[in-house]
Amino acid sequence: MLSQTEIPDRNGAIGPARVDIVRSVDGIVAIADQWRALELRAADPMTYFQSLDWCLTWCRFYGGENDENGIRIATVWQAGRLVLVWPLMLAGSTWTVRRVLPLTLPHGQYGNMIVDPELCAGSLSAIVGECLDRVISADSPDLVAFADVPASGGELRAACGEAGQVQPAGASAWMDLTRFPDWESYRQALGKTVRKGRNRRRNALQRLGEVDYVVKCGNEEGYVELVHAGVEMKQVWLKETGRATRVVNRPDFADFLSALSYDPETRTGAVAAAVMLDGRPIAVEIGFEWFNRFYSYLGSFDWDLRGHSPGKVQLEEAMRWCIERGIHAYDLLGEPSTYKSDWSNMSTPLNSWGTEPTLRGKAYASIWSRSLRPAAKTLMESAPLGVRTRLAPILERVAKGTSDTA
Repeated sequence: MLSQTEIPDRNGAIGPARVDIVRSVDGIVAIADQWRALELRAADPMTYFQSLDWCLTWCRFYGGENDENGIRIATVWQAGRLVLVWPLMLAGSTWTVRRVLPLTLPHGQYGNMIVDPELCAGSLSAIVGECLDRVISADSPDLVAFADVPASGGELRAACGEAGQVQPAGASAWMDLTRFPDWESYRQALGKTVRKGRNRRRNALQRLGEVDYVVKCGNEEGYVELVHAGVEMKQVWLKETGRATRVVNRPDFADFLSALSYDPETRTGAVAAAVMLDGRPIAVEIGFEWFNRFYSYLGSFDWDLRGHSPGKVQLEEAMRWCIERGIHAYDLLGEPSTYKSDWSNMSTPLNSWGTEPTLRGKAYASIWSRSLRPAAKTLMESAPLGVRTRLAPILERVAKGTSDTA
């Protein structure tokens, strides 16, 4: 089902724009070729979580095949060509809190949109505003919320004007690899003490057996096995450290990541890499290569070898692989963590934007999103390990219920 409207292009570059709202997996498949072509024209390194492969795979696992499951992808067309994709979804029901959110939450990060570089800046804000208006008028949500929007994307702020609330939402940490012409340049920039520390970790591992590093791309033999090994290690780490998660402990999470693909021609898509000890993975990283940027999505290590820091050895190998491959940025994404300062030299500010059209939405945002949820997170992080371990499964069930019903 499509919802259509026409918008004039103020600058008249490639004709008037038409907004369509895609509401099903079949609708995504119908525009797949145009979506891929738009990705290549835009070549935006901050839009992997808006890519066709990520969104279509997620929808096949979690979005369902009909209008009742919330797919709301705003698409804009000019002269028969797709010029903007903004993946959104409707969560909740008439009995709870209906929310418009970025599609693929909580799995995805970077609430972004893919925009054709030929789409005139003078009309972009109006077009984005029209996309938002069409979704809101069709579904009458209680709450509209976009999190982790890169600060460089000003079209959402301009389109929403004074109707919404824009707030800082932290920053994503990343390493600018263009500063290093080769691996040795990167190593020399670390300083003598850091280099010695990293050498000690590697040597300690090598005393246990033969150490190797392997990289497998989506669809390549061995990729699925590394993904499942990495997710299992992460689940052990979460349990041992008493951390709750809305994603990693889902029974189909590894299968979802395993279904993601890689395009060797454009060098874009899913990648799994691992430090191997005598042929078995002891540290795994699952990530995405996207227009000369590498997203470090999930890192994990063998809990029994934690004293040897295999995860840090894996990070160094990943950095080497990216530099030798000519990748421009190694992106650790937006979740705050102390270790990231050692592996990054840049950051990208992230914003959140939201508005509550109804009293129910205002109450939800005020009581849950701004009060109870942050307080619960702070309490959980400060609690002793034994308490966190007991509470984590309960919080996961609460978070899953909130996500499914509201």
